Amino acid sequence: MCVVEKVYQKADRRLRWSCLLAFIACSTGKFAAQTPTVPPALAELKLQLERGEFEPASRTAGSILAAPQADLDTLLQAGQLLSQYRRYDLAREAFMRAREIDPGSFAAAFNLGYIAFQQGKWQEAEGTLKRSLQLSLGSPQVRILLGCTFIREGKKAEGLRELHRAESTAADNAKVLEFLATQYNALGMHDEAARVLRQLVQADTSTPEVYLLLVQTYRDAGEYTKALDSAQESARRFPDSAHMNFLLGTQLQGLGQFEQSRSYFEKAVSLVPNFGEAYAALGELAARQADYQQAVEFYKKAVSMSPQLASAIVELANAHRKLGDLSSAQQVLTTASEKEPENARYHLLLSQVYLQEKQYDRSRQEKQAFLELTRKAASSEVSSGSSHN
Repeated sequence: MCVVEKVYQKADRRLRWSCLLAFIACSTGKFAAQTPTVPPALAELKLQLERGEFEPASRTAGSILAAPQADLDTLLQAGQLLSQYRRYDLAREAFMRAREIDPGSFAAAFNLGYIAFQQGKWQEAEGTLKRSLQLSLGSPQVRILLGCTFIREGKKAEGLRELHRAESTAADNAKVLEFLATQYNALGMHDEAARVLRQLVQADTSTPEVYLLLVQTYRDAGEYTKALDSAQESARRFPDSAHMNFLLGTQLQGLGQFEQSRSYFEKAVSLVPNFGEAYAALGELAARQADYQQAVEFYKKAVSMSPQLASAIVELANAHRKLGDLSSAQQVLTTASEKEPENARYHLLLSQVYLQEKQYDRSRQEKQAFLELTRKAASSEVSSGSSHN
C-alpha cells in the first residue's frame, strides 16, 4: 500500500474517531459539570493518558474508583477519559459506580452502552442503549447506536427504522448526520452514507471534513469517478485549504494521474509548510520516477515534520537503499525502532539491510524480533475476535 493511501486511511480514521468524540460530548451534554478546580487525581489521569503512560494511568484510575468519597461528576469524567483512550474495563467500572450513585443518570447508561457497542457485545449494548434512549427522551445520537446494534444482531428492519428516525429528528444537526454517515459506512451501507453526506455538502455550512468523508465513502464503494468529482468539488470550494488540495492529489494519484497530482501536493505544502503527509506524497512521486535522491529529501522533510508517520520512515529507508546508502537506511530504521520497538516492519527492514551488509547475526536477530511481534499481533487479534463473539 502506498504512502498516500496509508496517510489517507489514517486521516479517515481520525475523522471517524472525532465524530465519535463529538457524538459522546453531544449525547452526554452537561453530564460532568465543570468545577472551578479539577480534582488532582483526575488531572493526573488525563496527563498520564495523553502521554501514553497506561500502567500509571490504571493505578490512578483505580485510586479514583476506590475512593469512598468519589462523586458523580468525577466518576463520569474519569470514565469518559478512559473510554476515549480505549481503557474500556476501567471506564466501564467508573460508569457502573456512577450509575450506583444515580440510577437515572443518562450519561452513565449511555456510556455503558457505548462501551458494549465498541466491544461488540451487542446484546448488552441493546439493553443499555434502550435504557439510555428512554432517559434521553429519544436522543437521535442514541438511536444511531441502537440502530447499528440491531443490524449487527441481524435485526435489520428494526435497525433501519431507528436509523431513519434518527436522521429525521436530526435534520439540522450536521455532527449527528456526520456520525450517522460513518456508521452507515461501518455497516457497508455506502449508498446510504453517500446520500446523507451529499445533503450535507450541499449546505452552505458544510466543512472540508464532510467532503473527506464523502470521498472516502465513494472510494469504499468502488466509485472512483465520483470520489474524484467530489475531491475536485472540495478543492474548488476550499481553494485555500491545504487538506482539500492534498485530498484531490490523493484521488488523482489513486487513478494513476501522477503528474496531475503533483501540483496539488505542491500547493498543499505552499499553504502549510509543515504538512508532512504532503511531503511524503511528493516523495512517493519522486521514487516512482526513480529519482531517489529527490525522494530522500522529500521523505526527510516528511519525517521531520511528522515523526509519527511510520510509512514515510519506511520509504525513506527504502530510498536510501535504492541509492546504495545502507548506512543511512540502517540509521533511519534503528532510530525508528528505538522510538517504536513494537513496529514489526522496522525490524523486518533492518533485517534486510543487515543481510545486505552481510551482518548475518544481527539480521537474524531483527528477523526474530519481527516474527515475535507478528505472532503477538496475530494472537491479540484472535483474542479480540473471540471476545466479540
